Amino acid sequence: MPFGNVLGPSTSVLILDLMVDNLERTRNDVQSHMAFLKDKFNAEQGMEYARKVDTGFESIIFWCELLTETGVLEKTSSKPATYRLNPNVLVSDDDEGLIILRRDVLE
Repeated sequence: MPFGNVLGPSTSVLILDLMVDNLERTRNDVQSHMAFLKDKFNAEQGMEYARKVDTGFESIIFWCELLTETGVLEKTSSKPATYRLNPNVLVSDDDEGLIILRRDVLE
């Protein structure tokens, strides 16, 4: 079961779930993916569930920057703003769920 389905449609959790493959994504990529997920949730589970996913540009900026400030994401470019999972973050994604740990905390 995908991580986002376990914890529900929290924008920050869905962004993390998107980034676990270590690919770089622009804020526009993230925003497009959030809009896709919101539409999917609306079709499958109704608007009460889907309305919890923030797809606005300012919300995407907020969450990407906060995840960067806390060391979970790394900003790789400013123009366009591009992010990836911070190399300091260990990810285990399997059928049991998603585990995210910072390497520096383990040392």
